[in-house]
Amino acid sequence: MSCFFLVCFWLFLISDGVLSVLRPAPRFGVGIDDVDSVFSFMNSAERLMASFSFWTIWSNYMLVIFFTCVLVKPHRKINFNIWTIMTGYMTLTMMLFWMGLAGVKAVGDGFQTQFINDYSDPLRLTYSIILHLLTPGVIIGAWIYQCGKKRISWFEFTHFYLPIAIGILVIYMIFVLTRGTIRMGHDKDIYTSFPYFFFAITVEKGIFMLSISIVTIVLIMLLIFSLYFKINNIVCNKNQVSETIKLKWNIKGIKSSVKGKWVIWSASLVVSLGTVIASVYFITKVPAFYNSINEDDFKYNLINYLSWSVLLGVLILIGFSLLVILLLSLKFKNLEKASLILLLIVGGATVLIYGVGTIALGLFLWGFYSKEESEAKSIKK
Repeated sequence: MSCFFLVCFWLFLISDGVLSVLRPAPRFGVGIDDVDSVFSFMNSAERLMASFSFWTIWSNYMLVIFFTCVLVKPHRKINFNIWTIMTGYMTLTMMLFWMGLAGVKAVGDGFQTQFINDYSDPLRLTYSIILHLLTPGVIIGAWIYQCGKKRISWFEFTHFYLPIAIGILVIYMIFVLTRGTIRMGHDKDIYTSFPYFFFAITVEKGIFMLSISIVTIVLIMLLIFSLYFKINNIVCNKNQVSETIKLKWNIKGIKSSVKGKWVIWSASLVVSLGTVIASVYFITKVPAFYNSINEDDFKYNLINYLSWSVLLGVLILIGFSLLVILLLSLKFKNLEKASLILLLIVGGATVLIYGVGTIALGLFLWGFYSKEESEAKSIKK
């Protein structure tokens, strides 16, 4: 029975790819003679590639590949940590689609509405409901039914599985941005080059919209994974389950030393000051950008302006908070983890804008994987 449903799911995804070529959404289906359209003509390969630029397709294919790997294994044992990640991906797919669609509709006509696919076609609407509602709902329900059989190790999940999950999301974003930038370089229109309006980095200040979108998406994903972790272990506590899912190897960390801690602290202090100074400088440029907004696509540009302002305002607040926490951590050692979280937020938000973003992420990873000698021994046991 499981094999039957899996085969049906494969056939459904393949048929969706065929549908994207033969019966695409309007913005991907413009005819070669339709010279008045704002959308560029796309051949079959370009239409298929456009379909694979959507996170929905990525998440559904990862899901079907995961369960295919499970079924071909000798004992068909499911790695529940990976299943939790797949469930998190599908939850993200469902939330982003319906929230994004509702948000764009609420804004009204403008630049961003050109990115909405037309669902007046009953066949495309059916496929969309299956991909964005039915499949995520079934997977979430199945996960809830199976959870609580074994405990999830917070250390292994956050230090091994979570970085892989975020890494896949980063790979997806690199693919989308690379494809869009290449198409724009070949004089293609922006609407068929990027799957979502907040990925359109080629518009003025589009990189700020992208930055705040990335931070929001990653934070939502972290909250989803944290929620599933809590639900599973709460059910385990209720059922008095003590067995924990364990890797077959030990996660190696970076040996911590007093000198290394001072290097992290000093570099983090520089990052906090750099974030505040750079954000204050850029926020002085906001009025000039706002005054340059024309009436065309005003609502989208207004959203872009607000996103820019909010991002810079948040970065100023976080930069000052990081500075204060770093100073307080000299006396209160338990604040070190809080500084790492702020470094992660600063790094994720500014990696596309400032050079400090890469440094902040590097410092976060260094501190996150650092281990005291006593801690390393306890984990090994």
